[in-house]
Amino acid sequence: MSTLIISLSVCKNRTLFECYGDELHVPAEHLTGLRVGWCSFSFLLTLLGVSGNSVILWAGYKNQIKLDKISTTLVGHLALSDWLMSVFVLFPIFLNSAFNKLIMGYTGCYVAVFVEYITLTTTFLFIPGLCTSKLGTILFPFKARLWTKKHALILVGIIWIIGIVFLGPMVFIIFTEQPTVLLDETRAFLSCKISFD
Repeated sequence: MSTLIISLSVCKNRTLFECYGDELHVPAEHLTGLRVGWCSFSFLLTLLGVSGNSVILWAGYKNQIKLDKISTTLVGHLALSDWLMSVFVLFPIFLNSAFNKLIMGYTGCYVAVFVEYITLTTTFLFIPGLCTSKLGTILFPFKARLWTKKHALILVGIIWIIGIVFLGPMVFIIFTEQPTVLLDETRAFLSCKISFD
């Protein structure tokens, strides 16, 4: 399967779906159904992501999650990471699809890419951290009772720092190289990708 990447400069006088339609050789009458379907799907993902993760964050804040301290903190920060992904990545995809143009411009694309990379990295680290925490609780049940909220916050802080540090070189390159912003169909329809050619 080939990758479809369209530079935004190509789409200057056309709508985003017209650009995709031309590149994919899709007749114009099929673009409306494609757009409606994608708008519905991305809106549903945004709604579920924001509402579901908000409930988890609220339950963690009110101490309604009955797990050990480290697991509770990791679940809360995993929900925060997913909530950020929903608001800063999925919602702009919905807006771009609904209005059929790049609503938030190049700056919105840069923000979406930054948040996406940070949240994906932290999510990939929170899940093994949660699994390791549960394994530690099973293997060392008496020692696990001594783990405090401070231990959990140190672990969470390390994970967020790793997520930001992995993004650091990319931020430096973006501000020095001025890359082009592309629309990339392989990651998500009408989402942004930064290219360093």
